[in-house]
Amino acid sequence: MTLNGIGEVRADAIIRARPFKAKTELVERRLIPESLYEKIADKVVARPPPAAPAPARPAPQKRT
Repeated sequence: MTLNGIGEVRADAIIRARPFKAKTELVERRLIPESLYEKIADKVVARPPPAAPAPARPAPQKRT
């Protein structure tokens, strides 16, 4: 909401539409108009979601 043209309603729609592979998806998915995207594109970053951590392996049991 700190970007000009992004209010509470639009910010909520963007959050619900995540994740994004590219910031141009904001326009492709019709979340913001292209004219607004052109004004804020240099301030927008799209990152892939973090990779899920590998499942933990159980510790080997010691034989006694």
